[in-house]
Amino acid sequence: MTIKRKILSKAITPEQKEIIKEQFPDAFNNGIDPSKFNLLLETQKEPDILYHYTTMGTLQSILNNVKEKGTLILRGTHVEYLNDETEYVFACGILEGMLKDYVNIMDPTDKKDLLKYMNSKKFEYIGSLITGKPYVTSLSENHDNLPMWNTYGDNGRGVAIGIKKETIANLNASWVKCSYDKESFKSYMSMFIKDLYEKISFVDGFTYEDPDFLLGILYTSIKHFAYEYENEWRIVKCASNGDVKHQENKGILKPYIDHSFEKEALKEIIIGPCADKELAKKLIECILEKVGYDISDEKNENYVKIRKSEVPFR
Repeated sequence: MTIKRKILSKAITPEQKEIIKEQFPDAFNNGIDPSKFNLLLETQKEPDILYHYTTMGTLQSILNNVKEKGTLILRGTHVEYLNDETEYVFACGILEGMLKDYVNIMDPTDKKDLLKYMNSKKFEYIGSLITGKPYVTSLSENHDNLPMWNTYGDNGRGVAIGIKKETIANLNASWVKCSYDKESFKSYMSMFIKDLYEKISFVDGFTYEDPDFLLGILYTSIKHFAYEYENEWRIVKCASNGDVKHQENKGILKPYIDHSFEKEALKEIIIGPCADKELAKKLIECILEKVGYDISDEKNENYVKIRKSEVPFR
């Protein structure tokens, strides 16, 4: 039985869809339904709300922006500056191994001098294929998760911001469900290997003709299994230099981009287990009302639910 897989996001334009179908015919001949460009490696039920763990200070900045500009803004971090700096290399390494395996089963007369180049450049050649590196905004299905509070929620003193999932599809970006299963990812990518290999050229050095957005999304969709507890979804965009901003962090200027959501995208705020929950709740309610949100009428489109973490934390 052929499994119809879904790829990429509703935010991909019709023109981009046609480019993918044209450049990767072998993939579509082997199981990808070209009419369903929804999610990469995602077959489970889609959640209604996704959560972004952050600090109280960041929440305040987000709400201040709502007051000043009327939009909700989340930042996308350059892929090389993510918390797990090895994950990009992890994805590149998987693809490198698959290309090597593909070359080894080919007729010698059809082989390009790929293995020699790959061995000398290691992972660098894969990363160099993407001229505009992806920027990533991370969200989670988990609304109240102890490891997430520890890692991303200011050691339990922060908040988890609930974003209405359907509003993500309105962004000029792609969104994916992360995979933590290396073999499933390889199975999926195997449908692209033939087309991928055929596009590699050594005429002018080592080049690869393909839209940046495709490789960028594929590379950011796989994470090491140790991070499976995050149940992560990602907003991914290969940004132009004009969209990029910089912020100093621990002596490093880190590049980022802004994603602007409609104000109504904010649906829930969960207060971390180590915060002063009662005081934090009062302060958050006060700020929400000042910037135009409703905290009492659930039927109001601007209603935001405030909850307290139920995770025991010592």
